[in-house]
Amino acid sequence: MHNVGQALSGQVSIGFAPGTAASSITMPLLQAVRAEFPEIVIYLHENSGAVLNEKLINHQLDMAVIYEHSPVAGVSSQALLKEDLFW
Repeated sequence: MHNVGQALSGQVSIGFAPGTAASSITMPLLQAVRAEFPEIVIYLHENSGAVLNEKLINHQLDMAVIYEHSPVAGVSSQALLKEDLFW
């Protein structure tokens, strides 16, 4: 991203795994970014957690939303949501 005067511009690549909470926040996220930062372009990539981790390590993605996973060298993580499972 670039700061041109006061406006941020550039591209952000976000990956998400199917079935994660990301699917429910995608449209609100895109709408909020478009309203607040119209010069930022967001690219969305849907794939498995393993593929998304690889893309993060190779700097092909800026961030990803995936299920909880084992730590991966070179990737930092932050929990966004905890879901309780019921049987």
